[in-house]
Amino acid sequence: MQIQRRLRKGVANGNGNAEPTRERDRRRDGLVSTSWSATLATGYYTRIGVLPSTVSDGSPTGWDWPAPRERPLDESAVAGYAAARSRVFLLSALLMGDTANTVQEVTTFEGAFDRAYHLVDQIVVESKDGSLTVRLYETSRRGESP
Repeated sequence: MQIQRRLRKGVANGNGNAEPTRERDRRRDGLVSTSWSATLATGYYTRIGVLPSTVSDGSPTGWDWPAPRERPLDESAVAGYAAARSRVFLLSALLMGDTANTVQEVTTFEGAFDRAYHLVDQIVVESKDGSLTVRLYETSRRGESP
């Protein structure tokens, strides 16, 4: 619930005023899930209408739906996806029992986005099973490619 309220409420713009996410260039917003559990959650919330499909359409994924199994994110696909958007939500859910590869991939992509883009805001939600982190990056300020 907290994440839904924060995403709907929006983030502060350069003037310190909050702008609703749905009204602020949402066609150019994107979402990248860095873990299998975040990918499954994104799919669920899109299907029930909480997350606009325009935010997650075409997003590279670390989950193979037909198999179903975890697979590494394609770094060049993520870089191309982020380059085509003005802002990207980076969603990471690390659960107890996640593989070392999953933890490494989350760390790698968070570091790459930190180096390449401007971090606007971050929300971390802890639970007994792990943590969920949502980071919002402005991708129009480019550094090195993720």
